[in-house]
Amino acid sequence: MFVGMLKENLVMKLFSLAASITMWFYVASDRYPNMMTSRTINAEIVKTGVAPTDVIVKVHTDNLPVEVTGPKSEVDALNEGDVKAEIDMKSIKPGQTQVKVTRYKIPVAAPNVETKGRMFVGLDVALRVNRTLPITPQLNTDAIEGRKYSTPRVTPEWASVSGAQDDVKRIAKLIVLIETSGQGVIADLPLRAVDKDGLDVSGIDISPSTSHVDLAVPEVPASRILPINVPNRVQLSPSYVLSEIVVDPPQITVVGKPEIVYQLTNVSTTQIVLDNLAGEQTREVALQLPQGVAVVGGRVTVRVTFKAKEIGRP
Repeated sequence: MFVGMLKENLVMKLFSLAASITMWFYVASDRYPNMMTSRTINAEIVKTGVAPTDVIVKVHTDNLPVEVTGPKSEVDALNEGDVKAEIDMKSIKPGQTQVKVTRYKIPVAAPNVETKGRMFVGLDVALRVNRTLPITPQLNTDAIEGRKYSTPRVTPEWASVSGAQDDVKRIAKLIVLIETSGQGVIADLPLRAVDKDGLDVSGIDISPSTSHVDLAVPEVPASRILPINVPNRVQLSPSYVLSEIVVDPPQITVVGKPEIVYQLTNVSTTQIVLDNLAGEQTREVALQLPQGVAVVGGRVTVRVTFKAKEIGRP
């Protein structure tokens, strides 16, 4: 009979038992925060000391799983990376494949927590090799139409690269990328080591890491077609009138600085003085050009013809 009563509503009884046990643990953990507990988190690897200058060290991972044990309140407060796994870089030698974790450093807020984790970290150690390469300026241009760039000046013109032998061998050139949108550039810009496909080679130290770049953008000359103006002082013979002034050519194309060219409305010649003009006279006169302005084709003079006719004649 007792067995029968025990089997009656067996599923509900087991469910009630599980719920009771869960509630007990919940209440116990809330009322007793110092109850000991454990869990696994990731400890951040921290390098201490400096590796010898003749080697390149690549650590296989950035973190290590570590078991932390202690009062529940302290353990629950720990986040990923709060525990630090320290490794000493000073004693690393070529060919070494792992380094010892000198200690797991616990945050001061968790003084009663203990750790248990791996005591070694895998790494690769290679001899450092050096090369000296010229610096190649590379323009990423977006110039305005017609604008040309001067040859960039870089200082210094050479730099040293160092790293693992395989990485250093991949370097095809050192470049300094110059970003410009039609403007000149004067700046210290970072150097990049790239392979034959123009891809960056990682794991390389460059010294110096920057180069001073001086890039000028010569101003694009402006041009205009302008008429010729002939200043003159003409004295006519009695009974004659001035009928025509012919300029050959009547207009010219000038080129020069935009701020000067766009202010011009004509180009004047030197003044012509004529006395007792009767009939026709021709003079070759010089053009008066502003500084920084020239005539396309190199012309410096024009031919001017003055024509006078007798009053009363057609």
